[in-house]
Amino acid sequence: MPSLRLENVSLAYGHLPLLAHVDFDIEPGERVCLVGRNGTGKSTLFRVIAGTATPDDGKLWCQDALRIAHLEQEVPADTEQSIFDVVAAGLGDLGALLAQYHQATQAVHAADRSNLERLTQLQAGIEALDGWNVSQKVDAVLSRLNLAPDKRLVDCSGGLRRQTMLARALVCDPDVLLLDEPTNHLDIAAITWLEDFLTAYRGALIFITHDRTFLKHLATRIVELDRGKLISFPGDFENYLRRKEDLLEIEARAAAKFDKKLAEHETWIRQGIKARRTRNEGGCAN
Repeated sequence: MPSLRLENVSLAYGHLPLLAHVDFDIEPGERVCLVGRNGTGKSTLFRVIAGTATPDDGKLWCQDALRIAHLEQEVPADTEQSIFDVVAAGLGDLGALLAQYHQATQAVHAADRSNLERLTQLQAGIEALDGWNVSQKVDAVLSRLNLAPDKRLVDCSGGLRRQTMLARALVCDPDVLLLDEPTNHLDIAAITWLEDFLTAYRGALIFITHDRTFLKHLATRIVELDRGKLISFPGDFENYLRRKEDLLEIEARAAAKFDKKLAEHETWIRQGIKARRTRNEGGCAN
């Protein structure tokens, strides 16, 4: 059963149709790479799936209580929150408790263990939500992405902010994960770890990337957005290239056939015009 489905979805900005009656669905465990030329609407399609953009027509169907996490290309705005706080915020109530616990541990160390009672209360709350495994996951993701948990986001570069939002998307364990250029600003070790993380991920993954190696290692299906239409190519990247080449050859033959018919039609029109002129000139001579 698909996690979500788009049915006959259309969306245009002004006179530019980005999505034209598209259909799409994705199953849990699939890793779909969305490809297409820049400006064709890939990021717009992500926003439709995430629910932050409303299509002009068509329907988006999702499973009940479906959780979607979306890493966008835009960097987040300034905030005094720490990287840990921003990442944990993606976990809802549990994240808030983890952020408070993290702050309390720092306060304990700074104030010579004067905040132990508050720390004990937070520990109980985290245990009630079975949150320690999640806390370890947050720590592991921050470590793998080389993010300093106590650094304020306002003090971070654009690259570090995007890495922070990537960490936030990864730790919340969504049912559908949308990643727009996730390898930007990552070193080779972090990219390799991310590939392993996403290979083991059991939800549905849709990603956009210009990193061909990353694409080859992860994609189980390629979906191309071209002139407002979605074309699905099951299989890996090599299969996509073969089938794409076949489609281009078919299009080229069809275009050549159309051009030939058009040329024949133009020749027929010119001959007709010439014949009418000849008749008209003959009539005038009489």
